[in-house]
Amino acid sequence: MALTEAIMPYYTDWGSYLDYFQRYTLTGDVLASLALPVTIFTSEDDPVVAVDDFYRLPSNEYLRIHIQRYGGHCGFLDPFPRGCWYERHIAGIIENHENNA
Repeated sequence: MALTEAIMPYYTDWGSYLDYFQRYTLTGDVLASLALPVTIFTSEDDPVVAVDDFYRLPSNEYLRIHIQRYGGHCGFLDPFPRGCWYERHIAGIIENHENNA
């Protein structure tokens, strides 16, 4: 969280990182009312968002959480030139949804 606290004043309009997270955070109440499929990708080594929060989210039939060991914050990259593996995963989710609609 030290990284987040350090960069917030330079890259956002939020007064503090605490204010940002209070408004940005998806709490169990928000996710409990999902009516459409939602997939969240995160990693255990994310320096910005603590992975422990994801383990505490209430289950929901529409919510899928993929927790990877490594990936940092938006760092789920495959070696060049393949790009981000999660982009292919998301495309597969959408294709599967379209085929089952």
